[in-house]
Amino acid sequence: PLTSKEFYIKIAPVIASIKCGHTTIRNAWPILNKKEAKAEKEKKKPIHLFTYHINKENKLFSTKNKSDNVIIKDGTEFLEIDGIAVNHIVKEFKDIIASDGLNTTFKRFVLEKTFADRYDLYYGLKDSILIKFKTLNDSIGQTWVKLKEKKKIDTNIKKPIKVAKEKKEKFPSYLGALSEGKPQLSFKFLDAKKDFAYLQIKSFSVPYANYDKFYKKSFDSIQLAGANNLIIDLRYNGGGSLDASRNLFSYLTDQKFVYLDKPIANGNFD
Repeated sequence: PLTSKEFYIKIAPVIASIKCGHTTIRNAWPILNKKEAKAEKEKKKPIHLFTYHINKENKLFSTKNKSDNVIIKDGTEFLEIDGIAVNHIVKEFKDIIASDGLNTTFKRFVLEKTFADRYDLYYGLKDSILIKFKTLNDSIGQTWVKLKEKKKIDTNIKKPIKVAKEKKEKFPSYLGALSEGKPQLSFKFLDAKKDFAYLQIKSFSVPYANYDKFYKKSFDSIQLAGANNLIIDLRYNGGGSLDASRNLFSYLTDQKFVYLDKPIANGNFD
């Protein structure tokens, strides 16, 4: 006699204890029609008005404040949310995230992106939350963050003169789907002499991306410039296609290599 939420909270830690990143369980969310989904999106719940960073000590920081509350600056550490210690909340959430073996960085990576949704699941949707925080100069304070609703347009106000929209930068199609308006694959030189090349790959599973073309163009540029230094930035890369990561590695060695060996299985598996 459990609700789906109660069942999820009980079973998720059991699934996570298997220690397999691809064996996981997700909570069942209500199915909304278009009108309901639009109304829900326009009501921006307080916990969703921040982007988060979690460090190794389970401390939670706001990296971007999108609420109307100007007290919480970017970089502010959250100590409590509605009277509950943040380190307790973070530990509770980490216990239900499936990760390979003893990998803990993956849990932090997932939790940073899903903290608000998990908070909603455990503590319910709230129109206001009380945040106890620590500022950059270590002073302690607390403040309410309230629901942010879409502003209603006053029809009596004269419409402003239309300003020409700024043209969005066009990126090559082979870079695939954008994230927050920017490519998840990028290449550039960090210095005028083109001696330091910088390759950023935020994911090995970017939809519609042509990794082979991206790698070829990047490494052709490195060779043409005669660059001696290469930085490969894989921060926050959650993995993805084995082909995409293997083909990158093939540019970094002139030796034959085994990327994955044949599996050995005792049983009926092929």
